[in-house]
Amino acid sequence: MAEWSETHRGIVPAWECDTFEHLTIAYYFERFEDASLAAADRFGAAGPTIGLYVRHLREFRAGDVLHIVSAPIGQDGDVLTLGHKVFDSATSELATTIEQRVRPAAAWHGALAAWDGPQRAVHAAPESEDGFLPSARSVVRSWEVGADGVLGWQHLVHRLSGACLHACAAFGMTPGYMRQNRRGYSTFELDLAIERLPPVGTRIAVATGVMQIGNSSIRLLHAMRDVETGALLATMSQFGVHFDMDRRRPAPLPGDLREAALGLVRKAS
Repeated sequence: MAEWSETHRGIVPAWECDTFEHLTIAYYFERFEDASLAAADRFGAAGPTIGLYVRHLREFRAGDVLHIVSAPIGQDGDVLTLGHKVFDSATSELATTIEQRVRPAAAWHGALAAWDGPQRAVHAAPESEDGFLPSARSVVRSWEVGADGVLGWQHLVHRLSGACLHACAAFGMTPGYMRQNRRGYSTFELDLAIERLPPVGTRIAVATGVMQIGNSSIRLLHAMRDVETGALLATMSQFGVHFDMDRRRPAPLPGDLREAALGLVRKAS
């Protein structure tokens, strides 16, 4: 059985926290990318990543200390799954789990570790992006790419998670509403599928569909495309809650916002 190996250790600087006063989602992915590179070296699993499934169990805030341990946890044909666990180093609490799906460049025949993370949820996707809301548009900058010449995970997810705010504003959960009422959006599940990471100079656009509305929960689906070719680059399902920023817990959506959001819900196929 494979042994878990430490692949990242760091802190949460205040400048990496967002308007909701916890660690910005994209900065998690900067750490995940570090851990993935270390795990690829440690376990001989270098190759393109095609997806990441992330479950947030608790939040990190400014000044927190954390570390990540990683191991291979599953194999299905030519796809290897690496598991990563993020711990609060001060309390030893498990904070986040990640299932990273990789296609190793060479045949892989190693040992696997036992995985006790939350069971992966599967959400049906719509047949098209009809009814999706325009939520981001930009160009890939030179400082956003890694040694491989393509957009890094952190900057990919900055755009996708930032698209959430445009989608929420469409049903009344505007920045003004959130500031006035001390409300936010707290993500507990992400499912990122990567088709192709774009190089420098690529013009990209994101469209977002409202997929599910509960009492406090909101699930969104972001689709990133190459503006010039129309090719799909990545999708990300983002599941979270309308969040009371003072009590640090979910809060019911006000009736008018919930009704407006339900009017935007896209039907899955």
